[in-house]
Amino acid sequence: MLIVLSDLEMKVATYIGKQRNANDIEAGLVQNKRSSDTGDEINIQGFAAELAFCRHFNLFPDYAVEFHGQIEDCVLQDGRTVDVKQTKYESGRLIVPIEKEQKKCDIYYLVTGTMPNFWLRGYATKEEVFRDESIDDLGYGPSYMIEQKNLHQLEVSPCNTNCSNTTPSPELKIW
Repeated sequence: MLIVLSDLEMKVATYIGKQRNANDIEAGLVQNKRSSDTGDEINIQGFAAELAFCRHFNLFPDYAVEFHGQIEDCVLQDGRTVDVKQTKYESGRLIVPIEKEQKKCDIYYLVTGTMPNFWLRGYATKEEVFRDESIDDLGYGPSYMIEQKNLHQLEVSPCNTNCSNTTPSPELKIW
């Protein structure tokens, strides 16, 4: 599924991504990059992918720019936590750093592309991701990796007039 961000969404993603990177640096957080891209570029494209995912699934993205200990990017209507992973490579794999094993989300969702065009590729559960046979290294340290052909499609019922959450909730970050 192709999601094309609007000019406004790209401006928001650029602002949020740059602020997150600057705040991470200021706070002295270690950036466990899995590519040669700059921290700004990784955070900008990463948030843009989160925004595309959330827009498609009618979820409220986390607009926070300061690290607050939260591990998920959003929460589905059924309560499952989601960590959206982005790569610029069309055939790229779902890559989850080893460090994430200590704080797991329920599902890890792969989005490929760069602004404005993002493709929603699919997800793997935490049980599928965090297995020894999934570990590989692309030259930036070991990570858990899942090929696109092994990802599942996410089936989520769209929110309707009977949804209990019709406004953004700071606790759940859903509509």
